Amino acid sequence: MLQSQQGLAKNDDSVFHPSFTDPHFQTNMIKTFLLLATLLLPALASKADTQTLRVFIFAGQSNMVGTHSKVADIQRFPPFAGLDKPQKDVLFCYKLGRENMETSEGWIPMQPTRDYFGPELSFAQKVSRSIEAPIAVIKVASGGTTLGKDWNPDMRQEEDRLPH
Repeated sequence: MLQSQQGLAKNDDSVFHPSFTDPHFQTNMIKTFLLLATLLLPALASKADTQTLRVFIFAGQSNMVGTHSKVADIQRFPPFAGLDKPQKDVLFCYKLGRENMETSEGWIPMQPTRDYFGPELSFAQKVSRSIEAPIAVIKVASGGTTLGKDWNPDMRQEEDRLPH
């Protein structure tokens, strides 16, 4: 093998391989290791943390509202059985709509809003069964809105944005 100027070894097939004795390669490996450690250690440590509240934000338009997902239909789909009942181990706060905004007025147990629901019910059930830490869901949704105008925080006209 021949040593190249960039610290890569070239074999007979013209394929470059790293040279472990090259200082640039060693520095890059240390940087890569530190980056991975920085990203992975908090994730690994959080698995052991069963006290910190995990908050999930659900925001969107009509699909997030759940306009076409009726509570009365839940029992027709066995994987979703029981989602029509409050999930007392999951905190839930929501604001739905625009002009006639419906709000939870604070934290309540996870449950359908009126006679329909969005993806938050099955998500909360799955996550609460998968981790030991407490969870909360904040849902903000409004059907018939546009991302460019209604959901744009840079819009100057207050009447064109969703209420906060």
